[in-house]
Amino acid sequence: DELLSVFCDSSDESQAVLRSLIDARLLTSYEVREDDREPTRRLEIIHESLLANWPRLVRWQTQDADAAQLRDQLRQAARTWEDHERTDDLLWTGSAYREFTVWRERYPGGLTEIEEAFSVAMIAHARRQKRRRRVAVSAALVIAVAVAAVFGTLWRRSVKEARRAEAANLLSLAQLELESYPSAALAYATASIELSDSPDARRLALDALWSGPTAFVVNEEPSWEMEFSPDGQWIVQATDSRPFRLHVIGADGTDEEMEDVHDSRIDVRMGSDSEIFATIPWGGTVEPWALWSLQEKRLLAKGRSGFPDNLWGVYYDLRRRRAALIVKDDDRFFIDALGFDGTSERLGSIPFDLDAMAMCSVAPHGEWFALSNGHDVYVIEIGDHSLSEPQHLDHVEGPVADIECDPLGRFIAARDEDGLIRLWDLNGESLPRVIQGPLGVTRTRITADGSLLTAEKSEKGEVESWIWTLATEVPTFVRHINLGREGGPAGWTLNPVDRQIISSLNPDSKVRLWPMGAPADASPVIMQRGDSGVLFRLAVHPNGGWLATSGSDGVALWPVARPFPIVLNGYGGRVGNLTFGPHGEWLAASEMSSNPGIVRIWDLVDDVLPPSRLLYEGGLYAYGVAASPDGNRILLGAHSETAKLLSLDGEAPVDLPGVVGAAWGVAISPDGRLAAASGVAEDLKTRVIRVWDLASLEQVAVMDRAKFPFFLRFTKDGRVLSGIPSGLLIWDPERGESEILFEGEGQVARIATASSDSHTVLLQVIENLGAPSRGRAVAADLSTGATTPLVSHGDVVTAVATDADGMVAVSGDENGVIRVGPITGEEPHILLGNRNEVWDLAIDPRGRWIASASGTEVRLWPMPDLSKPPLHTLPHDELIAKLKSLTNLRVVRDEASSTGWKVEIGPFPGWADVPEW
Repeated sequence: DELLSVFCDSSDESQAVLRSLIDARLLTSYEVREDDREPTRRLEIIHESLLANWPRLVRWQTQDADAAQLRDQLRQAARTWEDHERTDDLLWTGSAYREFTVWRERYPGGLTEIEEAFSVAMIAHARRQKRRRRVAVSAALVIAVAVAAVFGTLWRRSVKEARRAEAANLLSLAQLELESYPSAALAYATASIELSDSPDARRLALDALWSGPTAFVVNEEPSWEMEFSPDGQWIVQATDSRPFRLHVIGADGTDEEMEDVHDSRIDVRMGSDSEIFATIPWGGTVEPWALWSLQEKRLLAKGRSGFPDNLWGVYYDLRRRRAALIVKDDDRFFIDALGFDGTSERLGSIPFDLDAMAMCSVAPHGEWFALSNGHDVYVIEIGDHSLSEPQHLDHVEGPVADIECDPLGRFIAARDEDGLIRLWDLNGESLPRVIQGPLGVTRTRITADGSLLTAEKSEKGEVESWIWTLATEVPTFVRHINLGREGGPAGWTLNPVDRQIISSLNPDSKVRLWPMGAPADASPVIMQRGDSGVLFRLAVHPNGGWLATSGSDGVALWPVARPFPIVLNGYGGRVGNLTFGPHGEWLAASEMSSNPGIVRIWDLVDDVLPPSRLLYEGGLYAYGVAASPDGNRILLGAHSETAKLLSLDGEAPVDLPGVVGAAWGVAISPDGRLAAASGVAEDLKTRVIRVWDLASLEQVAVMDRAKFPFFLRFTKDGRVLSGIPSGLLIWDPERGESEILFEGEGQVARIATASSDSHTVLLQVIENLGAPSRGRAVAADLSTGATTPLVSHGDVVTAVATDADGMVAVSGDENGVIRVGPITGEEPHILLGNRNEVWDLAIDPRGRWIASASGTEVRLWPMPDLSKPPLHTLPHDELIAKLKSLTNLRVVRDEASSTGWKVEIGPFPGWADVPEW
């Protein structure tokens, strides 16, 4: 029976085993049929020993015994469960349930009704338990995730706060560096933005950039000499501390140290073709001089100078690898050629007595030289082995005090004691060009490209220079400038390409740059590297885009091609209103806090821009100014008196009839027919708008109202726009008709209009009704009445202006910030540098400049490129990349520093590309 329960209805495999046992006569099988029951297979064991010695049978018996025992336990558990109203507490769980499931899978027989119900209940209970566990685990997991998220959020917030605190610390350090080392301030601001981006950090980075060119530090080795090669591809740097080293630095930033052949400070002489250069012992010593290959970075020749005691002058001719020595012997002058290979050759004598020979100058490449015996000027060619006969150029009355040779070999410049400078062509066939220089000049120089000539003198330590351009047939005076006090060996130089004057003569080691295209009284752009040491050399790249400086703090390059604000300051009173000439040919400004009233004017279009001139001085305080369409007259509003017409041709001022008290607002109609002035005096009789006919100078209309704003403007059709406490008034003075526009917008303090057909005006709208104060910039359409606040310009606007086409909106605010952008309100460019409230703005009709009045200072800002996105709005990563391209200074952590940070020099990128922003 047991075997039957094992094999009946079993698997095919077991059936096959059973048949094999029967075939082997270990088992016998027969079938018994009783009535209609299913046939039952009977099995009989052939021998009893199989019960104990057949392993599989033993295992089957054991399993069947266990199964039988489990079946009994199941029967009893089911009855107990049934007796106790089928409670879940009596259902099998855990290991008992697991054993049941295994048994049930193998058990081929059936179960009773109670057993089946017990089985189903167990399975259902187990599934419910499993679901509960899953829910519990899921809930625990959710809770864990939530807890982790909370802690993660707190951790991230903590990290963010820590980064924000570090960024704020870096921003404070940037602020400390801003005045003395803007490039370091930029590096600190960049590091602050990297840690935690903020508008303040972006603003400070902009502030550093507007301060002047940024530094790219090549190295910090104290350096005496530094020169660009003529093609601008190399810099040769000679260090100034032992051991003395020589570096050749490439435009791509590579730096190669040359063989050490010098034991003292040296000078560098460049060849004309950028192939070779020479290093010469400084101070006339007899230490080795050397000739080098720039391209191959190797020493070509070296030797000892061996200069004779009777040396009168030495000039280096690198093309022929020699030095031309001027020596005197037996009261005669000779030219000797000292080869870089140590050979010496006498080329010839100079046929003048020693006492008669007053001056001699050799051309930069040693091919010829010019000399004078006092009144006669000669030129002698220097051949490979001999001298040519002297060529007589001219005889002059005044004794020659100085001679300079043109670097391009075209002419010589000779100056006499009276400051007269003559330029002779080498062929001697034409009359000399004559320049009248000042008395007391000690030196004349010609720039490397031959385009500019300078005359310099020093008196009581103050160095002055006069500059002429040689690009025209007749030399033209460009600039007279006081370069500062002598304070170091660096001196000053010119950038003839970008027409800049660069000086480091002051003892403060600051480099000052004056654009020659600026008015002569403009302040310089200042470049500084903190508490830097003494500057030794200044060198301008041949293309004019870079300035290199060397000194006790190493070598640095500064990109100087970009235009920077022109600062006009140093005046006695606070600057009031501004106006450009109709074609941008001049700029005028009133000084509203000086008594008597003053109006100054700067010329802006000539090659030579003089300092400002006083156009008017008189009466009480000067306020509003407006230019006539022909550019010949300026309408001036003053304090407690009538408006005046000032003439740029030197004619006397004209008083217009009728008093207008405190005339802040003045305007001239676009066609030049009418002039208007508005008064804001406390006296109601003078608080009026008067309109005059400029042809007859007679009053044609007057509007008497209780309150008027400071400023007014004419529309193109001759109507007057004027602010009122609740909006904007438009008035036709010829018809006497008026209309209120934009009522309820607030008091319109300032009005900026376009000279074209544009119907859009730009307004400064304020809330209080007193003096002009901070407010909003609002664009208003006169044809539709629609107004659009320019939210991007802020809410502390103090001045507004628009361009001639009415497309560009410019605002200034109480913090000195100027914003420039489309009048449609997109994010504007930001101009930084004013330290006081912006009082007035004007846009150059040519689109070159934006003029601002702030404190006692007038600035001319270069017009931004509005086709490019403002720098401060760039995405984070793009902004960081841009800022890091503008200097190679980097801020890194330094535990030894009291601040926790320090500035270090990053990789030098070279100067192949001039960075822009």
